[in-house]
Amino acid sequence: MDILKQFPVEANIDANFTPIDTINSDELVELSIEDEIKKSFNDKTKSDEIKKIIRIVGSKLNLSKILTEIVKDRRKLPFIKELLGKNNTDDTIKNYSDKYEMYLEEMFTKDIPLIKEKIETINEIVLSQKNDNVFGIEIKNILTKIKSDRSVKENLIKLKQLEEYLLTNDYTVKKRGYSQKILTDENDEDISFIEEFYNKLKNLNFEIDEENINKKLANFTTSIISISQNCIDNYEQRKSENGLLDYEDILLHTKKIISNPNVLDELSKKFKYIMIDEYQDTNELQYNIFLPILDYLKKGNLFIVGDEKQSIYRFRDADLNIFNKTKENIKEHEGIDFLLSLPDSFRMSPVIAAFTNYIFKNIFADPNPLYNEVEYSELICANDDKIEGKIELLISEKTEDDLLESDLVARRILKLINQDKWDIKEKDEKRNLQWRDISILCRKRKYFKELENSFIKYKIPYTIVGGQGFYQKQLIYDVNNYFSFLLNNKNDTALIGILRSPFFNLSDADLFEISLETGDYYWEKLNNYSIKYNKVKTAVEQLKENLKLASSSEYSFVLRKIISETPFISTLASRINGRQEIANLNKLISITNNYSQNPFSTLYDYVEFLSSAINKISDEAQSNLSVESSAVKIMTLHQAKGLEYPVVFLYKCGEKEKSRSKNIIVDREFGILTKLPSDDGYFNEFTEPPLLSIYNIIDDKKELAEMKRLLYVGLTRAKNYLFISATKSKKYDNSFLGTLLSSLNYDEDKNEINISTKLNYLVTERDNYQNKIQDIQFNIPIINSIEVLSEFEGTNIEKNDSDKEINLQAIIDNQSEEIISATKIAVYSQCPQKYNFTYDLGLTNLYENYKNAISEKSVNKEFEFTSKELTEDNNNDITTNKTLPADLKGKIIHRILQENIELSRLEDLLNKIINESNINNRSKKDFVDDIKNDLSNFYSSKIYTEINSYSNYKNEFEVYLKENDYYLFGIIDKIIFDENSINIIDYKTDNISTEQINDRIENYLPQLIFYSYIIMKLFTSVKNINIKLI
Repeated sequence: MDILKQFPVEANIDANFTPIDTINSDELVELSIEDEIKKSFNDKTKSDEIKKIIRIVGSKLNLSKILTEIVKDRRKLPFIKELLGKNNTDDTIKNYSDKYEMYLEEMFTKDIPLIKEKIETINEIVLSQKNDNVFGIEIKNILTKIKSDRSVKENLIKLKQLEEYLLTNDYTVKKRGYSQKILTDENDEDISFIEEFYNKLKNLNFEIDEENINKKLANFTTSIISISQNCIDNYEQRKSENGLLDYEDILLHTKKIISNPNVLDELSKKFKYIMIDEYQDTNELQYNIFLPILDYLKKGNLFIVGDEKQSIYRFRDADLNIFNKTKENIKEHEGIDFLLSLPDSFRMSPVIAAFTNYIFKNIFADPNPLYNEVEYSELICANDDKIEGKIELLISEKTEDDLLESDLVARRILKLINQDKWDIKEKDEKRNLQWRDISILCRKRKYFKELENSFIKYKIPYTIVGGQGFYQKQLIYDVNNYFSFLLNNKNDTALIGILRSPFFNLSDADLFEISLETGDYYWEKLNNYSIKYNKVKTAVEQLKENLKLASSSEYSFVLRKIISETPFISTLASRINGRQEIANLNKLISITNNYSQNPFSTLYDYVEFLSSAINKISDEAQSNLSVESSAVKIMTLHQAKGLEYPVVFLYKCGEKEKSRSKNIIVDREFGILTKLPSDDGYFNEFTEPPLLSIYNIIDDKKELAEMKRLLYVGLTRAKNYLFISATKSKKYDNSFLGTLLSSLNYDEDKNEINISTKLNYLVTERDNYQNKIQDIQFNIPIINSIEVLSEFEGTNIEKNDSDKEINLQAIIDNQSEEIISATKIAVYSQCPQKYNFTYDLGLTNLYENYKNAISEKSVNKEFEFTSKELTEDNNNDITTNKTLPADLKGKIIHRILQENIELSRLEDLLNKIINESNINNRSKKDFVDDIKNDLSNFYSSKIYTEINSYSNYKNEFEVYLKENDYYLFGIIDKIIFDENSINIIDYKTDNISTEQINDRIENYLPQLIFYSYIIMKLFTSVKNINIKLI
């Protein structure tokens, strides 16, 4: 982003662009797509095409989802267009066919002779036992037709013909009528290879009309690209009008300006060293940004750190090919000596290092780069903690009487803390395990809830590290309900929600009793109920008070008030995960404070923001607690990357990774893919184009390879003790446990696994590091149940009261490093008491409320209504021409002067700003005319001509100065630099009479002197400082 700020002209973007957040970006994308779909329906030349697309994808909602994906990931579009060719369907069909043939050869060329050999071996054994076996004879005949001089596709078609005779419907080698009681354990390896090969081959269909289906795919892709481009153009226009860029824009524009020789030369001079950590997670766009800066390694210096075995961000477009390509770049330009391998692990204890080597040398064997498979490099154990380490397998039985997997994990944790008391080493000293040493790692967040339930049940303190769903936490719903009620006291749902919440803790029985009272709305019923029963009287009084405050006070102040006057905080803190709840509450307070800084935001805006966030932002992280907090950590494997814990539980290892089925694929290599109708109808089964079949095979293989790497990341987070948990199942295909067991001598009837292997140690001998290979043996217990002694139940929460220091002395305010602003100086100069109310006591609106009250008293006493009611029109508009908001007028004029808006553009901008404010239609024209008149007079004045003649100036110039223990801060409306002098300009928009001018100058003089003092200190070479109040 800094690069774009530096080169906005070259990037062809607004120099004052603003990064757009996810909510606003999603909204603009949604509006753009909806707009383009509507246009297509209304356009007679496009309506049939859009209807056809919707029929293929299933619904308009599905089409919107597809277009959203393309708009957000629009970097892929140029590559997809390239695959289409030059808008020629025949070229596109040929491109599809060529790519299909190319991948068939790459995927199957090496396998065909092997699979033929292994089938022949099996078949010969069968025929040797029974030479008239019908299946065996057919298999032998077909095998003779598989020849090396035929194309891969031809041979695959013959291999597909074998399925009928060789395999069952589940794609396992037939036993009945073929191999039963003939094959032995010695043939298992060949059988596994055959079954794995055919599980890949079964996805290919050689009987379809390829040319016809490819033609339909080309037409469909052309249509999708056309409407996608329109959506992108619409989205770009909406962003451009508001000077916005999203994350994708920042990357794409940066890549674009890198091709500018002047920019590239400037950046090459600036960035002489580029260092990148976790390089295995780099994508191609990032690669194409930084590599040109180094002139493709011909100059500059590149230092990267990465481990391809830990590449687990494919869903973010992380590309292992980039990692391998960069290694080749370095080898080519610098030599192989500049590729350094770091196999030494100072983290893992010997048992865990040996276990990792033992299983992954098999799991990562024979890697195929096409499927993002990686080669394994063995770890060298450099840990000298003298703790051997332990590994356990926790298998929960899947019956009603047995423990849930989460309960089994919880009980094992209790046993660890209260009974086992195993040692770990910290700062060269051994100590017993504590809660904070334990981490639970999950593949998916959906498993968090069952762990939370079990931990609450067994009173285990826990925290969810970086857990998403911040806006979906109950405390956010509670706060949203409270403010929704303050916005509209007829909102029964919101009121009942807050009465049940920790704000007031009323029971359902109480709520039912209240509902029986008379009244049209629940608020009326609650008021009537409070007259009879004291138990809700305090609640009603607080609600009434806050209803009044909500209309006049900042909602950030109201939030602090309502949580301080109710048992909300104490209720949250008393929960097992109380620390997390309080941290989340503090985060909400911070978000609210920041949101309230928007000068035009209202209570309505805040409620809309919370409601929208609850519904749309599901990936907002919860507040992070300190890693030292005394609680068990629950997190995803992706969040654990780069971390380490003495004790690690890998949870739900028996769960199968479900393939991500998509209605449509958008891929830069394969283009846009989906199933299509084989004829002109839409009600028969759709056909899978050949390229989609190939894509699915490769994608499944890549997913499996990444699952293996994710397992590697999980195992290597453990320092001393590793627990692998799962729920018992007949099969563990495509799961962590299945992958592990495939490399272990596992017998489910035994209660332990024995491993004997060798481990390379890094040892110190005579002050030199040496490698020494030693034998290592260890057992992995298989645990199905754990008894928790009653004496340990409920006693396991750590008491830290002894560590707390209770200070009974009075709290003395020793101010230090306070920020003193020009506004504070001005307020204090005018009225010290007002300063006390505003900044010390936080009663920001007290003075304004006081003035309003005085004003209302002065209204003609003949009328029994207030001045506000006098000026209120029939449409309940808030502001009239008699009470134009002076603060809003001041803000608008300052903004116009800050942006140097010309007189010709003045009215359009004024209308736009005022439309965003809460002024009734009757007052808008008067307000615009009033501001326009003031600015027109100013633009035609001599003073404007004078200050506008200077070329070296800054508007809204922020100045900081550290003076002793204080920070002096101010924002100068306009500062002009003129040779040896500086002019400070301050604008004021007060509505005063001529007689009051001198008094008002006296009030503002301290503020201007304050600015002068800071400027004098910062610009010591300047001789003269002039101050002007306009």
